Amino acid sequence: MKTTRLKRTLRTRTAAQEKLLRWSGPVDEARLNRTLLRLMRAVRDRQHLSLHALEARSGIKRPQLRKLEQELMQLTLFTLVRWCNGLRLDIVGLLQLALLVLRQRPLYQQ
Repeated sequence: MKTTRLKRTLRTRTAAQEKLLRWSGPVDEARLNRTLLRLMRAVRDRQHLSLHALEARSGIKRPQLRKLEQELMQLTLFTLVRWCNGLRLDIVGLLQLALLVLRQRPLYQQ
């Protein structure tokens, strides 16, 4: 039986991989969604990118982008990937930053 590369990787993890996979506690989905949306808006503003330009780069329609930025919609993984690609933003770095922000602010400060 042929073993896939992913299965081999999961079987022979390095210390760095183990650290990445270590659970660091529960994450509130609503707070994570809100934090990601606010960070994405801040990045777009910092890049001086219009919704029209982001639509062209990401393939996400402007009405959906508006709703996301106004926090009227939940962010899906598919949309997050497309949005990050449109902003030329590393998705792993964005998630790490969002988690760092969440862990620095207690629930009552949201």
